Amino acid sequence: MPLPREATRRIHFSAVSQPGLWTVGDQPAYLIVTERNWPTCYANPPAGSDFGSFNYVVVSLGMKPNPGYTVRIQQLERVKDVVTVKVELKEPDPQKIYPQVIVHPTTVVQIAKADLEPGGLLDFVFVDQKGQQLATLKAQI
Repeated sequence: MPLPREATRRIHFSAVSQPGLWTVGDQPAYLIVTERNWPTCYANPPAGSDFGSFNYVVVSLGMKPNPGYTVRIQQLERVKDVVTVKVELKEPDPQKIYPQVIVHPTTVVQIAKADLEPGGLLDFVFVDQKGQQLATLKAQI
């Protein structure tokens, strides 16, 4: 008799309107930002953040040479204590011409605290649209 499969639960989220305020440097970064840990990531809470109500997922591509690079969080799913963050990464279209200007492509989503209950120590696994693992980190929620 096969073992029962753990239920996969989609996690509701919404995009933050000004993700550029959450940029964290010139290198790629994958962060889970909570009420407990935000001071380790930022000198001040990013404008518009509400750590009393939300946790945040931040994906930044770091410094890039033109605005043809983009990043977007497509989906979050949870099985037990593992949250998979599906990320869409786009590179410049070779058929287009882009201005040579330094950009920091960043996407941020907010998740209501209740949508991550029960909390505890969760593993967040970031994967791209091809299923390639980008990063894994643990966060106390």
